[in-house]
Amino acid sequence: MPIAVDTSTPTGRSFIDSSHPIIAAYVNTICDELLSDKKIPQILHLMEQLIQQVSSYIDSKSSCQDKSDCPAKHLPLEALERLQDLNHVLTKYAETMPENTAVFKLRRWAKEHIFDSDQKCACCTDDC
Repeated sequence: MPIAVDTSTPTGRSFIDSSHPIIAAYVNTICDELLSDKKIPQILHLMEQLIQQVSSYIDSKSSCQDKSDCPAKHLPLEALERLQDLNHVLTKYAETMPENTAVFKLRRWAKEHIFDSDQKCACCTDDC
């Protein structure tokens, strides 16, 4: 089941709301590739592109949190570290890891570390 971005509940932070569909598209594409038995190098290339996208997104989020002295700092760098960890696991074990396990882990990462986490930014009144 693909990740769908809920545009009915925007955070009000343009860099977050515009990044969510891009991140979801990468996650969905990678999951589709995993489930269709694509070659691992292609999947890892997509993972690297996702990491680059998330890295830029995390920089913006960290800057916003610093600027607004965000009381709900939820460690945006942890999201990037967890994605890099997942990429490392895929690099090392992709041939033996069940596809459904990899898909579950990637979707869970996106839900917990990006989409659910970012809803806390909706209550922020600062304009980043």
